[in-house]
Amino acid sequence: MSPCSSVLAPARRRDPLRVALLAPLLAAALGDPGDGPLVPPIGPPPPLVGEVPPLDGPGGAVATEGSVGLPPMATWSLAFVADAPVLTADGGAVCTTPISALGRLDDTSIGWTIPRAGTSAVKALAGTEIAALLEDQQGDGEFWPPDWDEIDALGYKRASPPFARLHRGRLVLSTENGWAGADEWSDDDGHGALDGSLFLLHRSDDGGSYEVELFLPEQLVLRALGPGSDPDGGGVDIDAFTQDVIGNVFLSFRSTEWVNGTALEDEGVVCLPAARMLFNSNYDIVDVDDGCAVIVLDRERVDALVSNVGLLTPAGAAITGLGDLQALELDPAGGTFEPVQPVPSLEDGVPHLFFNGQKIGPTVLSTRNGGSLAVLDGVVLGRSPVDGTALGLDPVDSASTSADLAGLLVFPGTTPPICIDATAPELDLVAGGSPIEFVLGNATPGGVVLLLLGVEGAWPLDVVPSMPAPPAAVYPDLLVSASAYEEWITADGNGRLLWSLSVPSPGVPFRVVAQAFDLDRGELSAPAAVWCPFP
Repeated sequence: MSPCSSVLAPARRRDPLRVALLAPLLAAALGDPGDGPLVPPIGPPPPLVGEVPPLDGPGGAVATEGSVGLPPMATWSLAFVADAPVLTADGGAVCTTPISALGRLDDTSIGWTIPRAGTSAVKALAGTEIAALLEDQQGDGEFWPPDWDEIDALGYKRASPPFARLHRGRLVLSTENGWAGADEWSDDDGHGALDGSLFLLHRSDDGGSYEVELFLPEQLVLRALGPGSDPDGGGVDIDAFTQDVIGNVFLSFRSTEWVNGTALEDEGVVCLPAARMLFNSNYDIVDVDDGCAVIVLDRERVDALVSNVGLLTPAGAAITGLGDLQALELDPAGGTFEPVQPVPSLEDGVPHLFFNGQKIGPTVLSTRNGGSLAVLDGVVLGRSPVDGTALGLDPVDSASTSADLAGLLVFPGTTPPICIDATAPELDLVAGGSPIEFVLGNATPGGVVLLLLGVEGAWPLDVVPSMPAPPAAVYPDLLVSASAYEEWITADGNGRLLWSLSVPSPGVPFRVVAQAFDLDRGELSAPAAVWCPFP
């Protein structure tokens, strides 16, 4: 079928056994594993879980040799989260649609750009995936958890073995609010996570629900900040996160926090040294030394870095500070700077950082040279007056030229993950029979794509079941395993396609879940879900 397909009622329905057989079918089509090691890790691994050492001594092995920054790569891409809705430079155009869901990025989705002049950003991961992974927590047919709100920090576990392709299960996230029963006053993450916790989102082993892997719980962050770090009992809100390859964690917070008796404003950055933390076999942090946090940057230093860049607003006013630092990442060019306070195991200095925050729009800065525009693969990630063209955002759309970033992630290679999204602005449809459109991006240009569509009636519309996908399929879970339709469609010259359908109402509330498999790349996409709570 063509990349602009319209299917009123998919006829090629497969029974559960046929769908279960898709896994070996996909496995047979795959070549090299897509999620295997890319480069050997640099530097010694962090300490593993075992007998917790006394907290008045080092929490693990001290790393004194090897680079702490990013491994050398030929090319890099930049993944990011926009703090407000933005539009990519090409609008995600597909078929006769000049602007599609693929071109609309917000604070629940992840954009991707290759640092080349004239390149448009693309959507790498869509918010509809979160709705597919999480269950109906209120039992009301509303699958977007109201407390999730937005992605507030973005990163991944660099102390763990590297991997070749990015997917949601590899990402370390923080959200604007605690969700799924998280209780700030008791430091309890519940079935979700507090806004001061860093976590990864997976499927349970039996495929019957989601599960949260806590990378760094808020209660350990508070202990690391030292006595008196939470005087009002409201916890902390992590605004930015990154980690170097020997395990050091760098954080910034939404508001002023106390760090071992020193007030650190929301532009500041702290380091939790790997030598003062304990990691388990998954490279998650399970213990910290009390008061181990070290101030790396404070407001005065950050303001000086920003002022040195010489940025101007679109109106021509000088930008001399951030107001709030909201995104952190390592600068792949390497090198170090002298922190406000010395960091154990980083005697030669802290690795240079990329950062973003309020007032500078979608512009990425670096601590290099006393404050400068960030450079990735020889391309400057911003300009003055500030706008979003360097990140591949629309140069005319006012929101795209002014929106700040909520997360940054430098990733090796230039191939973004396949992304499927629903075109409807809302994830919940009013009634069965309403037209549904899915769009797919980042597939092989002109390549063949297998579209999988699951339609199931249920109430309550709780969790979407899943089954493990072949390890080489990159995305780890197949979420249309219970029943599915199949369609083979050829992507357009940009690797995009649009699929329209109308699902007759089964007479009960139902859900529609879509995934796609790129036959040329041997890659399974993340899922997208649309919910129809009213038959």
